[in-house]
Amino acid sequence: MNLNALWGIAYSRICPQCRKLFYTRHIQLTCSVKCTKLNSPRRKVANCFTCAKQFSAPINRFKRSERLYCSKKCQHKGLITGKTSKCACCSKELYLNNFHYARSKRHFCGHKCKGLFYRKLFYTGPTIDGYGYRRIRVNGKLLREHIYLMEQHLGRKIKQFPKEVVHHINGNKLDNRISNLQLITQSNHMKLHRSLH
Repeated sequence: MNLNALWGIAYSRICPQCRKLFYTRHIQLTCSVKCTKLNSPRRKVANCFTCAKQFSAPINRFKRSERLYCSKKCQHKGLITGKTSKCACCSKELYLNNFHYARSKRHFCGHKCKGLFYRKLFYTGPTIDGYGYRRIRVNGKLLREHIYLMEQHLGRKIKQFPKEVVHHINGNKLDNRISNLQLITQSNHMKLHRSLH
């Protein structure tokens, strides 16, 4: 069977761009789409601003910008103008633009890390709240010391407010020895305080 009869006449040509021999049934000037783009009068060869790779770009892109990129990935890399820094709390690497980099000496990856860092930095020890009870920090949370010590002594969490209350036997709210603490209900607690006054 004659292939020329099936496919028509095949022309052999040399590509003007890459100088490769190719066969075509049509009046085709170049061997591939890539070579066609490079050979086009409306396109120009350019070097990528980021990776310096040669690529073909339309002429109008040369008028718009001096920086030309071969792909979106290269464009993203080329547009990065900021600096990299490390989170002051978790040491995770993060990218900051020049404004945010210059604004602060310490940089954080989020509000959680910022809060943890400053809690550790400014926490000096136990504090006394407005009701006169000592508060301590346990796993990042502020807890009343007498309640925490009673829970550790019992090995369980105490029940919610009306059901169970930790009472100071000698009346000193800062004396948090286990021998001075008593677990009672709120109604009995109120009766005890009325009888003392």
